[in-house]
Amino acid sequence: MGVSRSALVPSLIWILACTGATTGQGSAATAQDTGEPFGWVVSEEAEPAWTAEEAMSRLQDAVAVGLPQPAVALDTYLALMGTGDDACPGHDTVLTDSVVHGCLAESGTWFEGVTEYTFEDDVNYQVQVLAGDFFIRSDADELLEAGGHTARWASRSDPPEYGMELGGSWVWTPSDTFLDLENSLAIEAALIVDSSLALHGGWGRGDVDLFFDQLTWTDDCDGHPTGGLWIREPAGYWYVLDLTGSCDGCGPITWADQRSLGTGCVDLRAAGEQLAQDMAFL
Repeated sequence: MGVSRSALVPSLIWILACTGATTGQGSAATAQDTGEPFGWVVSEEAEPAWTAEEAMSRLQDAVAVGLPQPAVALDTYLALMGTGDDACPGHDTVLTDSVVHGCLAESGTWFEGVTEYTFEDDVNYQVQVLAGDFFIRSDADELLEAGGHTARWASRSDPPEYGMELGGSWVWTPSDTFLDLENSLAIEAALIVDSSLALHGGWGRGDVDLFFDQLTWTDDCDGHPTGGLWIREPAGYWYVLDLTGSCDGCGPITWADQRSLGTGCVDLRAAGEQLAQDMAFL
């Protein structure tokens, strides 16, 4: 594939490079928007909670269920909305102020909160967006709860281009998806079919906090991504795996931005391939 970083910014969609907002790295970006966090403050007595191997094993386990993908949240939401009726919630795709305090549909599904949902489709692109603060529980005790937004879009270009966003707090339980635990996300991804996939942002899943630092998959590295992978220990310090310039899923690991822990490896080939397949929805 061999595309440059600038090639990840198609004309229709905004991709990944902007880091002006809080990044999930534990501090906000500087006023000059360099994307670099402020300096770290490390206690003199602090020691790494894990070895490099333990940190990489935890990271690998965290993504075993798959990388975040809006289709899970969007499809689940629309399916649950389909169990409503004319009285509760009174609409096929949105929860209005009339059910902000909750209602029980004839199907046994409970709807509570407010949402906005839009779907646009024309000859050039397709966009699907969901935002809100809501709680939906089916009669089978399946719960979708969220406070945030999610979106996915596609450009019918040649080659096709896709993008997605997930932000806020989400949980869908019980399920066998990445939303099977409480999730806090501020994440974006972009896909140029047969060219490249890029992922950037923070993801808190259960008691695991991850940060994907411009992680990029191309055919140049046989399915391995380049970029950075971060995982945070309970004390708040980050382990950073630097895959910049790497093509084998291995690279140097630093702890608390100051101590080298040697080399670590993760295998995200299958995770990247699955995310690309999930994103290409047209």
